[in-house]
This record gives sequence, structure tokens and C-alpha cells, in this order.
Amino acid sequence: MQNILYFFGHGFCHQIPARSFETGGLYFAVCARDTGIHMGVALALLVAFLLSTRSKRKPGDIPPVRVLVLLGLLVVPMAFDGLSSYLGFRETTNLIRYFTGLCTGIAVGTLIAPLLLALRRDSDRTVKAFNTPVTAALQLLSSFALGTLFFFALPLLEGLSSYVAPLIALTALFVFVGSINLLVLSISRRFAPAGSGKRWAILIGLTLVFLLAEVVLMGAIHHLLLSVFTDGRTLTQLFFER
Repeated sequence: MQNILYFFGHGFCHQIPARSFETGGLYFAVCARDTGIHMGVALALLVAFLLSTRSKRKPGDIPPVRVLVLLGLLVVPMAFDGLSSYLGFRETTNLIRYFTGLCTGIAVGTLIAPLLLALRRDSDRTVKAFNTPVTAALQLLSSFALGTLFFFALPLLEGLSSYVAPLIALTALFVFVGSINLLVLSISRRFAPAGSGKRWAILIGLTLVFLLAEVVLMGAIHHLLLSVFTDGRTLTQLFFER
């Protein structure tokens, strides 16, 4: 199981064990920071979808400027944490990595959510997403609360099975990368769903094909770069076996 998790995450992360969560001796596919980013994106998309179902006029435009500024500010904690720790100014922890990554993921997910929702037939592109303080607060706070719940539920999930939490996190990675693929593919008129069930099926199928191809290609590139620039040593050996 560990090899399967590492296979799917290898092209997207350094996979240093000390910087990754583990349940029952099973490490997540990506590090704590990347886990936070992916969970943030997936949960923000989920909350945005639930909120849109309760709206009479389905939003199809990006959030207003004030919300975009707030989303930009949510990225600052991760940028500071990553830069300051990599430069050696301070030490960080997986707890900090996860929650700063979660904030960044929520920002990204909240930004791309209306772009995905705009692909629906009933969306209204004249209506901005999260255009009131209430909807913006619900979007951000609900996403953060769910991400926090996942983190503190890790011991409980481990009690159910050591596979559950890593597979949830891996699913979040698939949602993140798959959403980007879906948006890119939908730009083409040939693949735009246009409310057609057949086109949606083709678009989702292509999204999954591209996702698998990216997993393999990115993993191969990562492996090649490690072989060339680290003399075949893994990142774990570089960092912890000096």
C-alpha cells in the first residue's frame, strides 16, 4: 500500500517521511504542507458546490475584488513559513505546514470553484461568487473547519484503518489536479460540456486520462532529476543520512 501511495504522489512532492503525516506506519502520498493544500482545495470546492445549490441564481463569475484580496492574504502564511524555514531563520512543524497549506488550498479552491460551476448549464455568469460577506465567510470558515476536523480526526481514522486518512488525502490530490485538467480541457469548444451528458462524460474521461498521464510523467521526471542531481540518493538520505 505504501508503494501505491508513493507512486501517485511521487511526481508532486519530495515525500520526506519526517515532513509527512503517517497513520499506523503508513505515510501519506505527499508531505504535510501539500496535504493541507490539497485538502483545502477539495474542501473549498465541496463547500462552494453545496452553497451554490442553495442559491436561486447560480453564480458563474469569479469572486469580487475584496474577496480576491482576502484570498491572496491567505497564501501569505504558507509563503512566510516555507521561505523562513528553508532559509534557516526558524524551525517549522508538520502542524504549521498543514494549516498554512490548508489556507493556501482554500484560497485556490475558492478561486477556481466558480470557474468549475460556470460549466453547468444553469450557471449565471453575471453573478459573482461569494459576493456578500455572509457567503464569503461561510465559504472560507466552513472549508477551514472541515480541514481542521480532518486533522484532529486522524487518530480516530487510524483506529478505523491505517488506510483511511492517506486515501482521503490522496483523493484530495486527485480532485485538485483533476479540477485543473477539467478547466484546461473545457477551454476547447470541442470538449466544453455545454450541458450535454455525453460531453460531460467525455470531458471527465479525458480528465482522468490526463491525470494518470501526469502522475506517470511527473513521477518519471522527479525520479530522473533525483538520479542526475543527487547521485541516485533519495531526499531522505540527503537530509537525514549526512
